[in-house]
Amino acid sequence: MNKHSERSVRMMVKVLLIVFTVIIFFMSDSTANAEHREIRKIWSSESHITWIGTIAGPIENLIITINNKPVASDKLILNEYTESVHVRIPLEYGVSSLVSVVDGDHLLFKEDLFYASTFEEELVPEEYEFNTFHTERNEEPCLACHRLEVQENDKQPVSPAESICFPCHKQKFSGIEFQHKAAGVNWECLNCHQAEAVETDYSINGPIKFVIMEGMAVAPLCYDCHKDKKQEHDQYKYVHGPVAMQGCIMCHDPHGSNDKNLLLMEVSTMCINCHDLQEMMEKNKVHKPLIKDGCTGCHDPHGSNSRVFLPRDIISTCYICHPKIEKLGNNHPIMGHPVSGPEDPVNHDRQFTCVSCHNPHSSEFDKFLAADEMMMLCIRCHINGNNTK
Repeated sequence: MNKHSERSVRMMVKVLLIVFTVIIFFMSDSTANAEHREIRKIWSSESHITWIGTIAGPIENLIITINNKPVASDKLILNEYTESVHVRIPLEYGVSSLVSVVDGDHLLFKEDLFYASTFEEELVPEEYEFNTFHTERNEEPCLACHRLEVQENDKQPVSPAESICFPCHKQKFSGIEFQHKAAGVNWECLNCHQAEAVETDYSINGPIKFVIMEGMAVAPLCYDCHKDKKQEHDQYKYVHGPVAMQGCIMCHDPHGSNDKNLLLMEVSTMCINCHDLQEMMEKNKVHKPLIKDGCTGCHDPHGSNSRVFLPRDIISTCYICHPKIEKLGNNHPIMGHPVSGPEDPVNHDRQFTCVSCHNPHSSEFDKFLAADEMMMLCIRCHINGNNTK
């Protein structure tokens, strides 16, 4: 073989080696490439994400992780059908969850999801895009198995199973103790959700079906059934902010909850979220009604004809639990001392009442007093001839 032929053979071998190396790289690193593809940041208003796809092996072989940690099988809902697999994956409220679904060496799904309700949009980082499902494009793969065209009887279905919403959303009510009758019991979803596709602030992928056009101001929808509440709220002199904003869903879940009155969370915890009262709950002494009944033990969360949403004026409210003080008349804490007056000597813009000396919520001192020693409390009013009369 001459030198020219030898060079040609060596060149061909090098080329083949390079090609073979490239092929091996792509075959062995396909999952790695998938790992490094751009991950979408999605904002979900649902407590879960449902992945729908096809797999090569048994459904039990799927590996589902959140933030790179395997999700326990009892936290998942997996369903296998003739042509697809549905995996329902839970999300944690108010935080991002990097969710992935892997089948053997193949990465099938990976997205960064942030779960928060639509009326707490301020929790969601700017880079997350709202996830809108019920668009024409998104619904298309589902039409082979699901009916997504609204029929006349969907507004008041004969049974839950007859509702257009039931097949996909039935799990939403699983484990929910208190369910809104119109939603989780009667499945009258279309009394609140709009059947026609419409443009909204979140219409990134086209018009959306089943939205609530009122957004956060849903009171008109609620009042359609809760007429007595509207009459009650209209009579209030003082109205709580969420009620004034017609934002019932700022406090109540319109579908269901594990807390009474369909509250989003335990009542005092919810009040603390807006009113920044955590420090109050951590003091040495906390008033028993607050511990037992929460804020609503004394305050009406919707409104009242008395200040700070009390059922009656401050003194009368205290007398409900402290009738002995009421019997004493103007003789507390000593004979002849008034318990009420037109003006508080320390705070001239309010009346003299029980809360002039006692903190009605909590205190570091005995009897919920505003000062450590009784004498220090008395001096606040009885100094330089400044006395209540």
